[in-house]
Amino acid sequence: MSFYAPINYDGQMTAVAAHHDQGSKLLLSGTTLPAGQDAATDLNQALDNIFNHPNVGPFIGRQLIQQLVTSNPSPAYVSRISAVFADNGQGVRGDLKAVVRAILLDPEARGDVNTDSSYGKLREPILLITGFLRGIGGATQSDGEYLRNVASALSENVYQAGSVFNFYPPDYPLHGTSLSGPPFGIYDPATALTRANFVLKLLTSNVAADSTVNGATGTSLDLGAWQAAAADPSTLVTQINQLYFHGAMSTSLQNALAQTVNAIPAADVVDRAGAALYLALASPEYQVER
Repeated sequence: MSFYAPINYDGQMTAVAAHHDQGSKLLLSGTTLPAGQDAATDLNQALDNIFNHPNVGPFIGRQLIQQLVTSNPSPAYVSRISAVFADNGQGVRGDLKAVVRAILLDPEARGDVNTDSSYGKLREPILLITGFLRGIGGATQSDGEYLRNVASALSENVYQAGSVFNFYPPDYPLHGTSLSGPPFGIYDPATALTRANFVLKLLTSNVAADSTVNGATGTSLDLGAWQAAAADPSTLVTQINQLYFHGAMSTSLQNALAQTVNAIPAADVVDRAGAALYLALASPEYQVER
């Protein structure tokens, strides 16, 4: 084992005993590690020291809430989740299963507060892409090549974050407000158009297989179920509302979709379905998950 081994970002980090500091070490909260311990012992005790610091629960809790529910949780929400991190009810600290359950079942995640204008979070690119495809359903297929390229164009190339702090900072400020909007850190005029164009492209055409990629199939959607519903504008809008908006689509957006569909000949179910889906999925109401 060499201290000067070649760079290998895929390999495991390993300690070199000859280069380990054998002295005592002062950690958080005044904890001191005694001199003479090996690297593994020092590391494990240092991690335990951090894990038990009172700031860890609020820090992890807030960021998990931002990822799962809303970018701007109230202090009370963070406090409730921090308490679960500290004790899952059975004296166990750091039970993430209990923490996630508490986050998703908290009144602030499921109650009337979600009508507040500061509530919610911008759908990050990967969730926008996967949510769109899952909602379409049917015989949708993709080899992932086009989707990877779109994600990269939206500054969220999976597994290739720019730093260990993810693709965007958790405290990224939402311009013109006092709110945080983490995913807005990779949202600008160019990516806003790319989002809308991604939806439009897949609703109107298939993506051919890349001949340079072995086994590529391209990407295509089966819109048959949506086109079948397009004969009746009310049925189509209701289906979009239930599958993509959890039944919470605003009346104004529902009316706008219905008017658009009614303006297209009833026999043209392809354009009816495509127009309604595009307007709904490109709308701010869908882009911001609430």
